[in-house]
Amino acid sequence: MAFSSASMHASAQFNIGGFLEKAKKATEVAKDLTDANKEFTDEEEAALGENFALTFLGAVPLHPDANLQRYVNKVGKWIAANSERPNLNWSFAVLDMPSVNAFAVPGGTIFVSSGLVKKMKSEAELAGVLAHEIGHVLLRHHVNAFRNNSLKSGMGKVGGVLIDRSKASALGKEALGVLGNFVGTLYSKGLDKGDEYDADRVGVMLAARAGYDPYGLVVVLQKLTSLSADTDISMMSTHPSATDRMAKIEEFTPVLDRFATQPQVETRFMRATASLK
Repeated sequence: MAFSSASMHASAQFNIGGFLEKAKKATEVAKDLTDANKEFTDEEEAALGENFALTFLGAVPLHPDANLQRYVNKVGKWIAANSERPNLNWSFAVLDMPSVNAFAVPGGTIFVSSGLVKKMKSEAELAGVLAHEIGHVLLRHHVNAFRNNSLKSGMGKVGGVLIDRSKASALGKEALGVLGNFVGTLYSKGLDKGDEYDADRVGVMLAARAGYDPYGLVVVLQKLTSLSADTDISMMSTHPSATDRMAKIEEFTPVLDRFATQPQVETRFMRATASLK
């Protein structure tokens, strides 16, 4: 399996400097995002996601292996290029954390923990996890959760949330606090079970479309069920049980079996992730 030339470019590696600069421009696109009847533009969604992501980057560092970061970006961008929203500013990053976790933020930024990547044995497994998270972005699960929370909490206009943090007004700082609390709550409690099942469904199909064995995600879920009780598996506390997720995926077995002979790409994966082994 070969990646497109665009996804192979080294500039695909996660760029914090550029990421921060985009977050500073968030005020230019901030609007009334709590209108239940309006759709976010891609630009508004990206601005929201950049603020989400900064919350995580302020707490957990990126893994220092630049080659690993570049590799995960290549895989993720290739899968995203085969999705229904290929033109989002997709970015993929490995966080330097031993817990087993992966999550997406609005606008196309995907994080996966080094602890989870370390448990994998093939690129198809990595593709399955990334495709699941891409599915959340495609279906705008976090955007919808944010909008619903804003309506319930009476936040009103949240333009003040999407601001240059170095120029935050008192109101803006309060809004940032509300946003931070929401992000913490959302990612500690997780999305609705239905959202996770939908992301699995989209993820396995998307992995197959990108040329991978679609059962890569199932292999990862099987591994999660067999990990020792003392392993920190954050995603197990915020997702439905791995057993239930596999049962839902089995409903698509007649379709997935047609793509089960597609490559798993073990050698390239093991070479790219050598620093974790």
